[in-house]
Amino acid sequence: HPDMFQAALDRSGVPAAEIVHVGDDPDHDVRGALEAGMHAVWVNLRNKPWPGGPQAHEVIDTLQQLPAAIERIHLRS
Repeated sequence: HPDMFQAALDRSGVPAAEIVHVGDDPDHDVRGALEAGMHAVWVNLRNKPWPGGPQAHEVIDTLQQLPAAIERIHLRS
């Protein structure tokens, strides 16, 4: 829901382009973060195919991969 992302932006005081949202739901997490202007990491623990729509900046299948995914996002920014 867009209100969740806007609340995070309002409370953090951090520009959306500097935030990485990590989640396991392509629609709620990835699409929501992208629409808010954030970076998105999809945690695909069950190796599901991408359902379509805007894609995450990074896809990981274990949380141990998260630091490297964030680093790659940072290097592209």
